[in-house]
Amino acid sequence: MEKELIDHLNENGKYSQDDFKLLETELLQLSLKEGEIILKEKEVCSSIYFLIKGAAIQFYNDDTHNAVIVDLNGPGDWLLNHKSFATRKPSEYIIKVYSDSEVYQLSIESIHGLIAKSQSFFQMGKILEESTSRVEFFDHNYTPDQKYHFLMERRPHLIQLFPQKVIASYLKITPETLSRVRNRFSKT
Repeated sequence: MEKELIDHLNENGKYSQDDFKLLETELLQLSLKEGEIILKEKEVCSSIYFLIKGAAIQFYNDDTHNAVIVDLNGPGDWLLNHKSFATRKPSEYIIKVYSDSEVYQLSIESIHGLIAKSQSFFQMGKILEESTSRVEFFDHNYTPDQKYHFLMERRPHLIQLFPQKVIASYLKITPETLSRVRNRFSKT
């Protein structure tokens, strides 16, 4: 099991060495190719994924079949559609691997099994909540500068993983606006 996953879990809870041994028996490590879809629209999200390396994108297609980016993910991020996972209802979003990636997969059945063996795994709920807070951030009326500042402060690795057009779509601004914002930031 990757040290980054252990560190991430320890940031969000307290786990014993026995807990990590239990977790390791339930994790499935997968190699995914660019363009591979791990969650289809109208499919129930039944697993969570920890991104070891690579990049992924969560989006939906609008009425004109344009992709509307909901979330971007890089190494150390969890991939899931929280609403679908929690309610067991079909997902409105698609999760697609943006570049060749390595992930750990943990099914909902495995999570329930882990919780039955150790109450420590209830703490994983914090991780699931964290995934929705990022998504909700961009659905509010923040200025382009505030959105970019958030990205620079909390998720700067995404700027290295994705082209400017994708970053702009994620921030819900045009690529031209993103260029102006980046210029203002470079002058400060």
